[in-house]
Amino acid sequence: KDIMKELKDMIKVASPRDKVLYEEELKALQTSAKSKHAAQLNSARIVGVTCHSSTNTLLDKQQFDVIILDESSQIVEPLSMLPIIRSKARFLVAVGDPHQLPPVV
Repeated sequence: KDIMKELKDMIKVASPRDKVLYEEELKALQTSAKSKHAAQLNSARIVGVTCHSSTNTLLDKQQFDVIILDESSQIVEPLSMLPIIRSKARFLVAVGDPHQLPPVV
């Protein structure tokens, strides 16, 4: 991450020729990091995401048996559909405390 930050800083002040080289190096590092994250995701038994982050491209080809929607009484229906549809889960567990906050759904 420090190397990526340094490269981004260098790109800001680099000459056009050097900028191209730095951008290529940054892209290679990002691709490597993404591959590493995908490998970690594939080996994980449990994956936790927010409704919004369930749209991350790393989850595109993932399928899960169970999806748990935490704070489900605070999630509006359209937003809750993102992880439900994308996960292709067979089971859904909706968890929420209607006494803690009034339900939205």
